[in-house]
Amino acid sequence: MVDRVFDFPVGGASIVAGDGYDGLVWASGAAPPHNPNDGNSKTIERVKSMRALIKGLGASRSKDQNFFQVLLERIIASLAGAEGERVLLGDASLDASDDLRMAREIARSFCFIGCDAAVDALIAYCRAEAHALIDRYRAVVLAVAEELIFKQTISGIAIDLVIALALAKEDLKREGARRADWRAVNEEARSFVFENLKR
Repeated sequence: MVDRVFDFPVGGASIVAGDGYDGLVWASGAAPPHNPNDGNSKTIERVKSMRALIKGLGASRSKDQNFFQVLLERIIASLAGAEGERVLLGDASLDASDDLRMAREIARSFCFIGCDAAVDALIAYCRAEAHALIDRYRAVVLAVAEELIFKQTISGIAIDLVIALALAKEDLKREGARRADWRAVNEEARSFVFENLKR
């Protein structure tokens, strides 16, 4: 879900039932990985190779701004699974160590001084952002999770459809509440006018 918020193309998602659920998400145009660690390892290698493109301390980063934004969004997306468990279940009981390892590798691309405290601070910020996104789109997360539990594997197109339907339901709820408020205001105005006419 967080990948779609950041407009990253998603090829699909799958869950593997067991002691809890292990999840896989793959990029558009890619085949689903057979091993949950395959995708993370490839991403980490790509991030390490991109480090050579990043300018060092004190260098102007204005041209790299979009690149850094994508890296930041990748960190947030990597942490979203564990944060989703915290938001929806109250704790992160499932092992998300591979996701955290990937997030830390990407975070190191930001932190040129090699300071673990800087990486930890960036990870904490991205966790807070992931938490806020999951909380904001709680209904969408629950709808996608329900579809995954039911079907085990869904395509990126199906994910987009589930998201669109969940957002439409949320919009309908808000519109219904707005109309109920408007009816209450109109009724109050009518009774006010009626009371004043009686005097």
